[in-house]
Amino acid sequence: MPQAKEPKNFIEEILMELAKLRAVKVGGKWRLTEISRKQRTTFEKLKIGIPVEASLVIKKGGVWIRGLDQ
Repeated sequence: MPQAKEPKNFIEEILMELAKLRAVKVGGKWRLTEISRKQRTTFEKLKIGIPVEASLVIKKGGVWIRGLDQ
């Protein structure tokens, strides 16, 4: 029987998967590129709508998603 994941590892796994999201700027708006099946499942399990547009905060060395707009 598989063991339940520890909460820390579970949260880490979710954050690592969602960190793979990528966005491109189209017509002055940021849009998310493909969303994998695993990311889609994660959004569904968390009862979050699948995002289309992304509001981003860009920092040196990386991009953080500040908020997601539907």
